[in-house]
Amino acid sequence: MLAALGEDPVGPGDETEEMEENLTRKLIILTAAALLLAPAAMAADPGKGKAKSAEKAAAAQAAAPALPNGAQRCVALRTSLTPAVFASTYGANESDKNAFGKCVAQLNRANVSAKAGAASACRAEQGDANFAASHDGKTFAQHYGGSDDASKAFGKCVSQKAKAKVDASLRAKAKAVKACLAERRANAEAFKAEHKTFGRCVTAETPPS
Repeated sequence: MLAALGEDPVGPGDETEEMEENLTRKLIILTAAALLLAPAAMAADPGKGKAKSAEKAAAAQAAAPALPNGAQRCVALRTSLTPAVFASTYGANESDKNAFGKCVAQLNRANVSAKAGAASACRAEQGDANFAASHDGKTFAQHYGGSDDASKAFGKCVSQKAKAKVDASLRAKAKAVKACLAERRANAEAFKAEHKTFGRCVTAETPPS
């Protein structure tokens, strides 16, 4: 009857071919869609790279020896210098009640600066291809971390270098305090005329770090 109406009869073989063509087209469309959506999915989720970097940074910080904060150092300084000399060094005079706060602020800034400098130095060492040759054959990780975990080694490197930097500056300041005490004892009037305050003398006698 279909032939009589001028239409081509559709046999079982023709239906199979049409189904295969439809499936092929669908597969092509789905593949293209997946390729287009992949970059969007990666943009929505920054990926495991950043997560791993954050984990490494956290591990490095946890592994690093704690750097004494400003308050801890200032308590020790106040004891070693005596309260009066401490107040004169960090405050306006021997009775300056804000001396401790000024000391803490000053040493916290020193810690931040020392850490930044140490991180830069440690990155340079970590990337030095000849590091082992100048460190008894040990790699950066082995020298600072005692293991092959570079993330822990970096944190320890930063803490060691930053602590050494701040310790050196405090030793220089302690030397300046002694020099100023000796100068004041020798001639109090001349000392006051030249320096005005004890703190200014300490600043002048302390070499730049």
